[in-house]
Amino acid sequence: QQAKAAGHPLEAEVQLLVVHGTLHLLGHDHAKVREKVRMWKAQAEVMSKLGLGHIKVPES
Repeated sequence: QQAKAAGHPLEAEVQLLVVHGTLHLLGHDHAKVREKVRMWKAQAEVMSKLGLGHIKVPES
């Protein structure tokens, strides 16, 4: 459902969730605005380095 809502295939959603979850395991969070900005930046950097920069990341 998340993949469909974001407009990308299931494979892309799983890749995004792996990166996102790994960042959480490394101590990142997004409960506060400042944390979210930091985490989304890190997530975009990792996704780009993995060749996954084309995956659209929902803002919420």
